[in-house]
Amino acid sequence: MTVHKQKIRGLLIVLFILMIGGSGCIWGQKAVVVGAAPTCEEVLSTGLQGFSDNELTLFLDNSLAEDRKSECWIPIMEAFLNENREIPHRHLAEAVKTFNKRRYEALFHKAVYRYLSDVAKGKATYTPEDRLLLESYCSFLINSAGSAHDKNLGQAQVLCRKLDKELYRKFFQ
Repeated sequence: MTVHKQKIRGLLIVLFILMIGGSGCIWGQKAVVVGAAPTCEEVLSTGLQGFSDNELTLFLDNSLAEDRKSECWIPIMEAFLNENREIPHRHLAEAVKTFNKRRYEALFHKAVYRYLSDVAKGKATYTPEDRLLLESYCSFLINSAGSAHDKNLGQAQVLCRKLDKELYRKFFQ
């Protein structure tokens, strides 16, 4: 019985030493403190400075999911468009739907141009809906342009030439 007790004592001592050694390895590690994610208001107050495009894309995704389009999505998208940041195509499509010609005219032109430019670069496929958008956008620009040298009209002409030769001939030749 004493031999059995000695084995148990020996195992307990070895176990104790392993525990102390293991805790020594863990003891020196500092805990990672994860702070609360910034709110949309905090992001907007910084002017988007210090945030990557990927982080801001998450804010765009979350603001659409949480139905915070007017107070969060629109201001962030406006900054994205004005700063010419990389915007995921799905958010450009949403911007084209959201920014209308009357209320957000400058953003409307930027959103449509960036959306169609992505399509022209091959980042998205050219669909029949895109053709309708291009056709109505070109028609709108031709009717509202102050001169033949209008910047938006020139950009639309280049996009039309790249995307749809038939529409290009219809509007610009």
